[in-house]
This record gives sequence, C-alpha cells and structure tokens, in this order.
Amino acid sequence: VFSSTFVENDKPLTFAPGSTGVFHRSIVWDNNSDAVPNGVSGNCNTTQTAAGAPVGSSNDTLDPLFDPNDPRSSWKLAAGSPAIDACDAGPVVDLDGAARPSGVRFDKGAFEM
Repeated sequence: VFSSTFVENDKPLTFAPGSTGVFHRSIVWDNNSDAVPNGVSGNCNTTQTAAGAPVGSSNDTLDPLFDPNDPRSSWKLAAGSPAIDACDAGPVVDLDGAARPSGVRFDKGAFEM
C-alpha cells in the first residue's frame, strides 16, 4: 500500500491479522477495526491501530489533523498536520492530480497539502 489514506472505515480492511505486505507513506486513522496487523513493514506512515505503527522507519501514531473545512475533510490534511512534509519520497501527483511535493518534502497519505 503506497501513499494511501484509510479513514473512518466501518468494515474490516484488507490487512487482517496474519496478513503480509507493506505500507509506505500512508495514513490509517479512525477505522472501526485494526487495519495494520503486527509485523507489517513500511516507512513514513501514520497509524491508529492496536498493533501500533508498522515495523520500519519514520512511522508514528500522531493524529494527522484533517481539515474540517475541506469538502473531503476525512482525507485532506489541515495546516499544521504532522503528516505534512514528512516523507523523503512519494508519487509525483496526488489523488487530485496536484504536483507532489508541494513543500520541501512529500506529505503522507493520498493528498498533498
């Protein structure tokens, strides 16, 4: 899973206990089930799960601070988010087609601030 945002899902997600895979530059927040099982690897992620952050570097469990004034407020980052300019690499465009990075580094998740 690369540069994705999984937020407010009420059903179990793809990664169930015992799953294998990697997460890179993604946000997994405020879901009704534990989306990232123990032992999943990856770098530069923000997760809110019982299993904690993936095994790797630059992972955290800090609130990503989504923008409540944006029409897609569950996914777009607010100014001051710790997920902004947090990653050394990423895709060249975000989910809206906006160029990445817009700051000095790449933002976590599917959208660039």
